[in-house]
Amino acid sequence: MFLFYGSKVAYPLSLYAVSVLLAQGDPLVVVDGGNAFDPYVISDAARRLDQSPEELLSRVHISRAFTCHQLEALITGRLENALRRFRSRSLMLSGLLDTLYDEDVSHGEALGLFRRIVATLRVLRSQGVSMVALCPETSAPLRQRRIFLSELQSEADRVIRAETEDGRILLTTEKPEGLEDPRHLITDDIAPGRRWR
Repeated sequence: MFLFYGSKVAYPLSLYAVSVLLAQGDPLVVVDGGNAFDPYVISDAARRLDQSPEELLSRVHISRAFTCHQLEALITGRLENALRRFRSRSLMLSGLLDTLYDEDVSHGEALGLFRRIVATLRVLRSQGVSMVALCPETSAPLRQRRIFLSELQSEADRVIRAETEDGRILLTTEKPEGLEDPRHLITDDIAPGRRWR
């Protein structure tokens, strides 16, 4: 599991990252809990990779969840079948925690849903499914729900925090620990339509 979190710039960065998988011909299943999946970023990445945007987008199979209950039902009840149906070993979980921060849902209920989601993701990982979990900042979550991000960080094999600093993008690898230089600045504008240098 690859976890991107932090600034909202994590959204397009992670989409560029999964575009490389798509360019290799791998289908991608996306569970979008933040209603933020942007096909224009995939199209832009395709052009940068000298690929057909239509071809890359045809490999994306997306399902959106607008509540934490829908998210849990998608992941625990339908995701394994979707991966099998689309012959995909790659999964993107976009805005994984967004709906779980809903203040209209009690902490106990949200925690139960979260734990069932994580248990299902563990099973999928044991079956060889690679996943990118994307958790950009949302409105400040209830203090007791900060444990959700902490537990995801513990579950993940690689954790990268994205921040903006003085108009530039700063990525910090938090896991695995012990890297000689865990911080990387990206000075290029990653908005769709801009070319990589």
